[in-house]
Amino acid sequence: MTRLIPLPLVDREAVKKVPNRCPHLATSQAHCKASFSGLPVSPERRHHFCETEDYDLCGIFLARILRQSSALPYTAAVDTRGR
Repeated sequence: MTRLIPLPLVDREAVKKVPNRCPHLATSQAHCKASFSGLPVSPERRHHFCETEDYDLCGIFLARILRQSSALPYTAAVDTRGR
């Protein structure tokens, strides 16, 4: 069984000061709070994703958003009730 590690809340005031960066970038800018483990972020990744408005293209950010979302009820695209 996988044990989840609680993550600290995002500091919204710090995000407001720098609007074009990922809200999950830790204040030390060395760790990603969007990952379960506080993944260390390389300078290259930080430059391309974390510190730009393209942070929503980051796989770790997208995985975090998917984990936080709820599933929609299933609706069949095709009528499968035979007529």
